[in-house]
Amino acid sequence: MGEGRDVTNNVSNGVSGHVNGPVVQAGSINGNVILPATPSPEEAELRARWSARTKRILDAEDAERAARYAQSQFQRQRFLRKARRGIYGSVVWILFGLFLVVGGHGSGGDSTRVTWASIGWFDVVIGFGLLAKHWLALRRYR
Repeated sequence: MGEGRDVTNNVSNGVSGHVNGPVVQAGSINGNVILPATPSPEEAELRARWSARTKRILDAEDAERAARYAQSQFQRQRFLRKARRGIYGSVVWILFGLFLVVGGHGSGGDSTRVTWASIGWFDVVIGFGLLAKHWLALRRYR
């Protein structure tokens, strides 16, 4: 057997069909194989057109992605402003409820006092619920 070589019986290496461009068919190659890479003018034009088309498609995708990102940032800022306004409104709602509770104690009759106090405490509870809702929304998107 040969030294340093793989010797095998029944080995074939064939190229069939139509081949465009350079082809190398060899059992073993020692050294570099350099093939000329000069495309035809038609092929060069097709490659340039394909490259320009691909660039246009990628540029359009990048522009669409940037527009979607800008829109999402705008919506995020609008949501955060709305959540902050909700927090301020909830605090006002709570203060109004406390005002009704305190104002109800100064009323003349028991039924009026109970009514104002009930409405006031209801407003306070609703106000805290709204405050929690808006505060959690603000925390989530900050």
